[in-house]
Amino acid sequence: MGGSSGNIAVVKGSGEDIVEMILSGIFEIDCQAFFMGPEGGFFPSNAYNKEFVDMKLSCNLIAVQRNSIYGASQQDFPAIMASLWALEKLIPLRKGETVLSCVRENRGQACIRLNHMLFIHNSETNLQPKNTDTDPETAVDDGEMKSLAWKLDADVWPVQERLRGALAQAAETHVISPLPVFDLDGESIDPSDYICKLSGAIVCVHFALVHYSIGSDKKSVFMAVVHDMVILRELVAAPVNPLK
Repeated sequence: MGGSSGNIAVVKGSGEDIVEMILSGIFEIDCQAFFMGPEGGFFPSNAYNKEFVDMKLSCNLIAVQRNSIYGASQQDFPAIMASLWALEKLIPLRKGETVLSCVRENRGQACIRLNHMLFIHNSETNLQPKNTDTDPETAVDDGEMKSLAWKLDADVWPVQERLRGALAQAAETHVISPLPVFDLDGESIDPSDYICKLSGAIVCVHFALVHYSIGSDKKSVFMAVVHDMVILRELVAAPVNPLK
């Protein structure tokens, strides 16, 4: 949109092979509405909750608040939000259809709702059955994420004990898909560190803008799905008063 003088969207591939649009930016992960721990926001006691296999890890991306190095990216945030709105409006609505945008407002603050599917159905992967005689670290081919090793064994995925039954049931038909999140050295982040390293962090995010329609509910849904994420600066913990 805007020709050569305005905002330009570059899509992967060409012709009918275009399946996704990858966007990027520097953001801060809001500590509120943060559900990117190893279990997402799954609560088995919630009668209205979905199955564990349907769970998505999610968080809100907001403008960088206060940082001397990455604070300048705050100036780009309104343009990023406007561009996302413009891209969503390119999809024509059907009669009576409402839009569920990935651009939200939380506590009066504009944000992008970022998602990641925690499970992938076995039929959608090319993973071979686990060889118990093989070290999972060395079993991963060069160039693949080291965290792929986690997909081979759900037994070591760090969830609370009360979720072990739900995890075992999900593992019968699905494999775990770790967050593609890395540090500045390119090393993948251990799932047990998702909460402490991501909540409140400043990150560089590449994400796909995905659209689908729910005919029965007459909804046009847009999702920002993680492609990869690099932690630029972790949240600095407040100093602890030794007298308390």
